Amino acid sequence: MSKLKSKLIIIQCAALTISLASVFAGVYAWYTSNRQATITATNITAEKGVSINAIKEYNRNGSLGYQTGDVASVEYSSSTFTSITSDMISIGGICPTYRFTYAIEFTNGFTAHKNIELLLSSFISSPSANYYLDGETKVYIKLAQAINIYGTSFNLSDSGNQDISDFINGTSLTDTFDFSYSWTPSDEATYTYSDNQSIITSIAATSSTQVALFTIEFSNDSSTFYLETSTADCYSASTSGNSNAYASLENSFSLTDLILKPIDA
Repeated sequence: MSKLKSKLIIIQCAALTISLASVFAGVYAWYTSNRQATITATNITAEKGVSINAIKEYNRNGSLGYQTGDVASVEYSSSTFTSITSDMISIGGICPTYRFTYAIEFTNGFTAHKNIELLLSSFISSPSANYYLDGETKVYIKLAQAINIYGTSFNLSDSGNQDISDFINGTSLTDTFDFSYSWTPSDEATYTYSDNQSIITSIAATSSTQVALFTIEFSNDSSTFYLETSTADCYSASTSGNSNAYASLENSFSLTDLILKPIDA
């Protein structure tokens, strides 16, 4: 996706905090420099027959994420992905075009005729405290509109490390996450949406240890832009706009439940 750089456009970066304990991942939340982000726990689980061995993060995630092309060649190995062992990983900020990539290493007890799916069964997208959509009755902007999620999988092999350069640096990956303002939250108090979305559709079960990679990206595509109207705090969708409408303390996004789920081949 293209980068928009202008002295007239100031993109306020977001702050991203991830909480991981055992097989728990965390919430993505915006905050200003003098306030702490809200943190919730997010389950990464596996259904019967699938066992999670490790959750790892790409070592270029750092505190700000990474952009495509930071490194031309990337292999999946212990030097590029490290296990997440601390209860809290703090990430200082996330801006448009930046990504964070994680890996789930798992095994399964199936003999044949099974595939495995990485399923997002629910997510949270809290509304902006101030910014709302033009022409709507106080429908507040949500970060989910600008989130992309990509997924891929492979088998660990003794013959060498897996080349994942195309996935890490890909600019034409398939976004598997969808969101519409017309959706009604299953829990309106917490803005939780129960909507099964397949992040990785079909991983053929094998006897090897397998890896499910998923990437969360703050999109900079013009289809996610908003332009401020003449009414204060009111925005309209516009490809000539920018991402400023997403910069709000309460504007957060959380992958509430990710599940490795066996399905019939």
